[in-house]
Amino acid sequence: MENQLESNQNQSEPKTTEQPQTVDQQNRYVWNGNFNLWFLLLTILSIWFTVGRGIPFFINPEKYGSPKIDWIIGFHLVNAFITVWIMIWNLFHTPSHGPTYRMIHKILGRCSLVTGLLSTIFGFTIVWFTRQLGDPLNSERIGFSIGISIGGFLQVSSQIQGYYQIRKGDVKNHQTSMTFAFFGGCCIPAIMRLPTMLGLQIDSWNYFAWVICLVFGYLSLQAMRAKRII
Repeated sequence: MENQLESNQNQSEPKTTEQPQTVDQQNRYVWNGNFNLWFLLLTILSIWFTVGRGIPFFINPEKYGSPKIDWIIGFHLVNAFITVWIMIWNLFHTPSHGPTYRMIHKILGRCSLVTGLLSTIFGFTIVWFTRQLGDPLNSERIGFSIGISIGGFLQVSSQIQGYYQIRKGDVKNHQTSMTFAFFGGCCIPAIMRLPTMLGLQIDSWNYFAWVICLVFGYLSLQAMRAKRII
């Protein structure tokens, strides 16, 4: 009898189906992205290096004691700047932040794969073959030559790996690859030149600058996944 009463009550009560809310159904505010201290620090440094230092150098190199920029260096710089800016945006706003961000993320990600590959190829050529920056094997430049080459390799290899991972639906490892493409690749030129920009002279700095970038990348990835600031 009790079971029959419960059955009648269940039949008389209206059934409501509540659709689960997902982040993908609406766009976040533009400032509400993936934020943590490690990402913030190297983003500020990268923007300062590309916008505050790079663009003025690109426009007027003579002011900084450099000869006029030829097409190969200019092409490298343009593609490198675009790659850095795309990386910053795509790490700050990922596809889970809404349909608009998802569309932008895909378009910019494919663009950065092209610009990243071009900037690395031309950067490698400038350092090791054109000698426009001096003898790459000179004792005063060997650290820079090796360090900047490591950065380029880490960047483009991580980008290619990340592309294939997302094509397979491996989102977690895609996040890892793209995080280290930015920290381990895009940030290295700025980190390596940081002492010079601050008026300091640290002879061994170029040899471990990329290690600093990788450590910051690891800390940023862990903070992002745990939704922590630090």
